[in-house]
Amino acid sequence: MGTALSGCGHHDAAADCFERAAAAAQGVEGAEGDRGAYLVNLGMARVRQGRLREALESCTRGYMMGKELRREEVAAEAKECVRAAKRAEKKEKQREESVA
Repeated sequence: MGTALSGCGHHDAAADCFERAAAAAQGVEGAEGDRGAYLVNLGMARVRQGRLREALESCTRGYMMGKELRREEVAAEAKECVRAAKRAEKKEKQREESVA
């Protein structure tokens, strides 16, 4: 559901879905890898919202879970999420500097 919402531009609702999914998966045996993916998706939604510090936090946590659980697809998506957040930070900083 979060992916569909994000694809339609409803990033706040998507982030809420991913937060709920990550919380629901916490502590559920066998769902740790899924939780990592939910965190990465949450991070990407946060990037789209411009909430970059939170995005980096979620992506990093997703990356750590992916590596720990040997879920390479989660770790790879998390790396891309971190790169996206850093690119957005750089653009934001450049925009601020051009205004000043």
